[in-house]
Amino acid sequence: MEVIPWIPQKQFIVKISFISSSKSLLKAIVNVIAKCDNDTVKISSYLNFIEQTWQRKEKEEITYYISRNRLKNVDKDINEQIEFNKKMSQYFDVPRIPLTYYSASTVEEFFNMQGFQYHPMMYADSTGGVVYKNNVLSANNSEYYPHEISHLYIRNAVPGINQFFDEGLATYLGGSGTQSYEQLKAKLKKEINRIDIWKVCQSNIFDKSYWTHDFPASYVVASLVCEYGIKKYGKTDFFKLLRDVRETKIIFQNLGLNQENIQEQLLQQ
Repeated sequence: MEVIPWIPQKQFIVKISFISSSKSLLKAIVNVIAKCDNDTVKISSYLNFIEQTWQRKEKEEITYYISRNRLKNVDKDINEQIEFNKKMSQYFDVPRIPLTYYSASTVEEFFNMQGFQYHPMMYADSTGGVVYKNNVLSANNSEYYPHEISHLYIRNAVPGINQFFDEGLATYLGGSGTQSYEQLKAKLKKEINRIDIWKVCQSNIFDKSYWTHDFPASYVVASLVCEYGIKKYGKTDFFKLLRDVRETKIIFQNLGLNQENIQEQLLQQ
């Protein structure tokens, strides 16, 4: 769509649109960085632009890039995150993981910092984030995001974990969005009569059929299953059940949970 010169020299912002050929539907507009070096052009993530324009802070093992729109509680959030990182290190008995944290003030800005000028999910949720390698990208207007930090430790300590239990453990340890696990569990207690727990457990963890505003029902059900497993087998043995097992149904068999007993077992919990 457009190539925009950007200082420092020989760098450009390249604006690309993705349009469905069958319906002429705009799917996304995304910016990437292009750096020219003699006859070579190297394309890189728009996060490189963010790193040079957002506020940078370092605290112990965490490097922050913080939106200029973030004004309140920055240092408080950073200190809480450092403490949570220590807590996860102790819980999983591994060294503290150094990470880079990109802190956006809104979901729209969260997509913007990844280069998206338009994406259909920019206006679908009020919170969110993503973790890849040792990078955490947050849309929560906060420098404290225990759910995504938990993912870093889970994938380190439980290699090959499948998505259902990855999200369940992260919610059990760090809540989801801006809510703690206990807050989410209290909401589940009120919603339980409209939820078929077994059906949720057999569905894709990212299926939002049961979700309501700020209540990711499938995550909360998965976290309740994780709490059940940890209480029944202990943390170490439960993690062994999860390592390198991609099929959720096999883990449920090992946990002794099935369509007939799961509602009762988890309701007792």
